[in-house]
Amino acid sequence: IINIVPSLKMESYISWSIQAIITGIIASIVVVSINILFFKKDIKVSIIQIVLYYLLNFSFVGTLLIFNANNLLLLFVSAIFIICLWIVQNYKSIFIKSKSYEYNVKVGSNKIQAFLDSGNNSFFEGIPIVYLKNKYLTDKFTYYKSTYIKGLTNFEKVDIYKGPLLLMNNKEYYVYYVFVKSLEKEMILNFDLGD
Repeated sequence: IINIVPSLKMESYISWSIQAIITGIIASIVVVSINILFFKKDIKVSIIQIVLYYLLNFSFVGTLLIFNANNLLLLFVSAIFIICLWIVQNYKSIFIKSKSYEYNVKVGSNKIQAFLDSGNNSFFEGIPIVYLKNKYLTDKFTYYKSTYIKGLTNFEKVDIYKGPLLLMNNKEYYVYYVFVKSLEKEMILNFDLGD
């Protein structure tokens, strides 16, 4: 039999709680830093994962305290559940396919495999912005003006181009184009263009 919370006086318990919170904050900063530096994860995604971890942790500790769970079997079951959630979180790409976010679009005479990105909410003058690889920049596109767009960590200066209407799912969309040298997909669509 083990105790979840040490049997301490109130002053010691408050001190213990403060130390646990400070340790948790330091551990969170370390995990976020590792995710960004080594796994190239977005800082927002890392922070959300940390928050979800702590909410899950608080719910399990609360459940264990409410039911006065003070044996190793219940702690073991809780640990198994947390491990299963971690596996689902880290291997969700096996369960959730990104195919539902891929579209065949047409820009002028080019047929392009485009990806609908939930992170692309960029607009300029109320018109959605889509990102294309530089190889598609032809005389069909005309430079309009430069602006600053919020990136992951800061504002980036980009050149806005006007071009042919974007045809997707038999609908035409008036969009602005930004051409990018290094892009994983051929085109990144604005999330508002999705059905």
